[in-house]
Amino acid sequence: MQELGRQLVRKWYETIVDTDGNIVYVVRPAGKEEKEKGADFFIVSNELQSKFLKVKTDKEIIKTNLVSLELYKENDQLEIGEAMQTFPDYFFYWIYPTAELLYWNPSELNPYLMKQIIEIKKFFSHTIKLEKSELLATGLVRTHTISENLLQEILNKKY
Repeated sequence: MQELGRQLVRKWYETIVDTDGNIVYVVRPAGKEEKEKGADFFIVSNELQSKFLKVKTDKEIIKTNLVSLELYKENDQLEIGEAMQTFPDYFFYWIYPTAELLYWNPSELNPYLMKQIIEIKKFFSHTIKLEKSELLATGLVRTHTISENLLQEILNKKY
């Protein structure tokens, strides 16, 4: 299922065109070193701007309306899960099997998330579950609806 989410985001970027019909982005899988730092893809725009992306697919959010973000504490040191890694410029969170993508810049969102966990006293390993509406209200998490055609293409593929 994670691969479906990665393919969804990749195909979405590859279908974005400018007003003249030119493809805006070139997408390639992250290299070995980039993957170790948390990225799934490297994209370059036709204006030579580049970004690293990470994608997570979540099928539980459809039932709970909660976004799950992982944190760990080892030897009094707080460690972040994949959704909070700051190497990728953007983190995409696909609400499977809908057409909705949440996305954010981890460097911008992490200070907000850290405030949420400071009150947890006995903390060893935890998944923070936050209401989707609460995250959207920060203005740091945004949403995008992909086309129904692209959604069906991805859902009907077997990876």
